[in-house]
Amino acid sequence: MAEISLERFSVLLVEDNSYLRTLLLQSLKALGVGNVRTVGDGGEAIEVLQLLEKDPVKAGMMNVDFILSNWQMSPVDGMMLLRWVRRHKESRHRFIPFVMVTGFADKEHVAEARGLGVTEMLA
Repeated sequence: MAEISLERFSVLLVEDNSYLRTLLLQSLKALGVGNVRTVGDGGEAIEVLQLLEKDPVKAGMMNVDFILSNWQMSPVDGMMLLRWVRRHKESRHRFIPFVMVTGFADKEHVAEARGLGVTEMLA
C-alpha cells in the first residue's frame, strides 16, 4: 500500500480550549500535516483567512487546505465561522473542506451543521 504524505497540507485549527487545541495539533502533526495554524475562536480564524488574501506571510501560511473547528467557542463559535466561510461576500474559501469538532452528535445538530455546509463532523 502506498504511503500518503501530508507534509504539504496546511490546516487552520480553531479551538478555544488549550488542552484540546494541543491534542488536535499533536494529532495532526503525528499524521504528518506540514503546516498547522492554531487560533482560539472563529473571529481569529476569520482574521487569518482575510489576512491570507492580503499577506500570506503575515498570516503564517500560504494557503489553507482545510479548516478543523470546534463548534462551541466564544465569542465567535464554529457555526458562525462556518456561516462566514460559506456565505460571506469577503470569503474566498467557500468550498474549502470544513470539519466541525463537537460533542453535539444528535441528529438536530448534525442537520443544522450540514445545512450550513459543513463537510464532516467529528464527535
